[in-house]
Amino acid sequence: MVNCVEVAFASQRYRDLLRLREKYLRAPLGFKLTSQDTCDDQQQWHFASLADGKIIAGVIIAPGSQQSAQLRQMVVDKQWQGKGVGETLLRFAHDQSAQRGVQTITLNARDSAVGFYTRFGYRRCGASHTLFGIVHWPMAVALPV
Repeated sequence: MVNCVEVAFASQRYRDLLRLREKYLRAPLGFKLTSQDTCDDQQQWHFASLADGKIIAGVIIAPGSQQSAQLRQMVVDKQWQGKGVGETLLRFAHDQSAQRGVQTITLNARDSAVGFYTRFGYRRCGASHTLFGIVHWPMAVALPV
């Protein structure tokens, strides 16, 4: 059974999330997760999907100003992709954010993920840019009030 939880900063689950982020988001690009990548993590909200107590997906919501936030570092373990885990986690992150007063979420989607986010109401809101050699698109969604 898969369930979603909030993950406390500096907890064991947080450290497991860091490993997942590094494995799927940094290592394939030849990078390691650095202290610069995580320096703001304490002020952000961390959510994860668990299967049998093991973290299989994660996402960060970085609160901004004026009821906005940025979704960052969405990752799903490869063996769990295509099984609804990302969808469930994204909905959970949206619900948790809305409960905290967030009305709009922005993100920078990899070109390969634009279709996924579009299914949840995200729309492109600017020109593409290249980050770490990968085309990204700024996107945003208004959360239900």
